[in-house]
Amino acid sequence: MEIRQLKAFLVIAETQTFTAGARRLNITQAAISMQIRQLEDELGIQLFTRTPRKVIITEAGQVLLERARTILNEHDGAICQIAEIAGGEYGRLRIGTASGMFASNQLPSIIHEIKRLKPKIDLTVNSGTSHELVERIMNGDIDSAFVSLPVDNLNIQTMTLFADELVAIAHPKHHLAHERQMTAAVLARKYAQLGRKTLLVDADLRKPSLARLFNAKRTDIGFAEVLLGDVDFHAALLKDTPENLDVLPVGAIPANPVDILSSQALEDFVDRVRKQYSLVIFDTPPTMGLADAPLLARIVDATVFIVEANRAHYGQAKTAIRRLRGATSHVAGVVLTKYRAADAGMAYDYQYQYYAYGNKAKG
Repeated sequence: MEIRQLKAFLVIAETQTFTAGARRLNITQAAISMQIRQLEDELGIQLFTRTPRKVIITEAGQVLLERARTILNEHDGAICQIAEIAGGEYGRLRIGTASGMFASNQLPSIIHEIKRLKPKIDLTVNSGTSHELVERIMNGDIDSAFVSLPVDNLNIQTMTLFADELVAIAHPKHHLAHERQMTAAVLARKYAQLGRKTLLVDADLRKPSLARLFNAKRTDIGFAEVLLGDVDFHAALLKDTPENLDVLPVGAIPANPVDILSSQALEDFVDRVRKQYSLVIFDTPPTMGLADAPLLARIVDATVFIVEANRAHYGQAKTAIRRLRGATSHVAGVVLTKYRAADAGMAYDYQYQYYAYGNKAKG
């Protein structure tokens, strides 16, 4: 039983997928799978039950999990103690960074200074989202990290190093410069006008709306039927859409949206269409209260989070972002829609009325 095997086991137990575990350890999926298989062979018992979407830790795995954490903590503690005896000349420092811009600009100079002061130290740098890096600090996988605030963990000590102002900019003559709303449909139209072959998919399998935006009538065939293999992809596309733009609407409302969006068929669909189009945009339902958006966000390249001004509550918006990051998605940015300067700063009541189920009471 080796330390690297225990680390692989711990990461798989936490992420519940070999893909996410391999990404966290910066190794290939084949390598981490081999380490788990070797560990299971040595112990003579299965530690995980493999399913199509995730792995589930077994009863034996639960027993090993607590012991593995203790062993790894003792291992890291021994290294730190030896480093202290050596006067800090030796030892290990594991840093995490959640910002690609910080990793490219400020981090190299920080690493250079650490290496100058402690040339014999073993220094490693890991990447991940802020939420993932905080969890890795708590689990003892890394020592410190450069993340975005706030950090909602009282056991983590934070220090503000600098502040960035994030803004959306565009040339005054750009197509999006005077848009009050930036929806999936608007973005798809604009990219198509720029000559990029674009596919817009209505992935809101509960209250679809894209067909109406393109003045088309709802049909019985669409996104779900394509995923299930019931109809041909091209036969389900809307007719008479703008040049360079294909739109895949929702046909019949499925009874099991979550099952469809968590199936292997969705991943296969994404793999196919990314080879046919320059850009593929999915329009999803709200993140809060539903699993649909996080399920889809885990397999696309980037997620744009759209917030309606004077309607979305800060706490719920933050929770929604946390849900997306928890699904190992890359949140590329946030778009604030329907902003009115006259209303900025005024008190408002939050009302979430996008979905309403059930029948109205009869009086």
